[in-house]
Amino acid sequence: MDVSPELRRVKEEVEADLLGRPGVTGVDIGYKEVGGQPTEVVAIRVLVVEKHDVPPEEAIPAEVGGHPTDVIERRFTLHVHRVAEAAFVLQADAGAYDPLVGGASIGPCRSPGGRVLAGTLGCVVYDTATGQPMLLSNFHVLAVDTGAAVGDALAQPSRVDGGACPESAVGALARWSLGGSVDGAVAWATRRGVACQVAGIGALAGTAAAAAGTPVRKRGRTTGLTFGTVDTVDLTVTLDYGDGIGSRTLNHQVGMRPDTSRSARVGGAGDSGSVVVDGANRAVGLYFAGDDSSGYGIANPIGPVLAALGVTLCSGTTLPFYRYWSAAATDHFYTASWGELNRGRGGYVLDGVQCRLFPAPAAGTVALHRYWNPTVRDHFYVANFDELGMGKYGWAYEGVAGFVYPAPAPGTVPLHRYWNEASGDHFYTTSFGELGAGGHGWNYESVCCYVLPAGGP
Repeated sequence: MDVSPELRRVKEEVEADLLGRPGVTGVDIGYKEVGGQPTEVVAIRVLVVEKHDVPPEEAIPAEVGGHPTDVIERRFTLHVHRVAEAAFVLQADAGAYDPLVGGASIGPCRSPGGRVLAGTLGCVVYDTATGQPMLLSNFHVLAVDTGAAVGDALAQPSRVDGGACPESAVGALARWSLGGSVDGAVAWATRRGVACQVAGIGALAGTAAAAAGTPVRKRGRTTGLTFGTVDTVDLTVTLDYGDGIGSRTLNHQVGMRPDTSRSARVGGAGDSGSVVVDGANRAVGLYFAGDDSSGYGIANPIGPVLAALGVTLCSGTTLPFYRYWSAAATDHFYTASWGELNRGRGGYVLDGVQCRLFPAPAAGTVALHRYWNPTVRDHFYVANFDELGMGKYGWAYEGVAGFVYPAPAPGTVPLHRYWNEASGDHFYTTSFGELGAGGHGWNYESVCCYVLPAGGP
């Protein structure tokens, strides 16, 4: 569908007036419908609760700025599942996931207004500033209302689905955004491991802008894996957020028709927060609302969501290699598994993301092997398996930490290896300036391998 800049300009000029008319729920650009079926005529579409006769001053003109209009019945509601605290019944996907993945039930431990809520964990993302993993969903799922506070506990599964707090708490609310084109929130992952996958969909392959006519799918807590087609990327919609917030208007939303040959609807109550993906497993949107009568669904465009929340998608292409330090053990420890130490435990303190490596073999990569020596209390990493094999000289083999390049490759940087005899500690860094050729007890040994920088894909 070709939409000219001039048509978008006209739509944006008149949408405030149209949204202010009684019964109007949204305004978008899409194909004019006849008998519920799209034609080939591109129109400014006015979405209403119900079609009926109205006074002349409230009627939608047949044309606006020389462009045809259409009136379509659509009543949108937020697709969070809310029940009275004393009346909830287990339903949908009530599974507890470890590691945490997208498509799973999630909800706040608190009970806003005496109700418990369930939505969907969209996917794992990374904090842009620190590289730490976070959990992505909607504002109205994780934060809910004006009573939200940083640190609020989140349960997986949600309390609606049998989760209990603090036993099922896996996240702490970090930040949120509601306005413009975004209804989103993120939480720090505080328990269990994380995986760059969505249940029933697999690993995500980055992001893309939604385009009209694109087949899409999503995996939600309530309706599971559903299928649809992008109908518009120009939807402006007003929704009632209640809970002291009231009505909010979001623009540039992605509207999706259900693919009724595969699923009756795009989503339902409890699916809010689901990530919408295209055929290449690229995230294009964050599902948040829909029309229950037609099965039509709405998603925020994924780009503005990630930008507003200060996160990047956990795509599964590479993983952060976290660096920790234990003063008691005088040991630097590195792992690509967030669940191993999370933000720090057992005397280890998180020291940031050192670099990125591959979770599985990729062209030109080799395994980075991990060892532990209980005598000197030191972790050791090497890409040359022959150096220690399955373990010798007091070193015990612990497995593969990830996959790296043995020689320079485009986009890579060297990972430098140092040894401190006095403290019995190996240290690895991509910043040669951190220790240079050695000093303060550190001896430079070699380049361990070549890795992707911390800010890589």
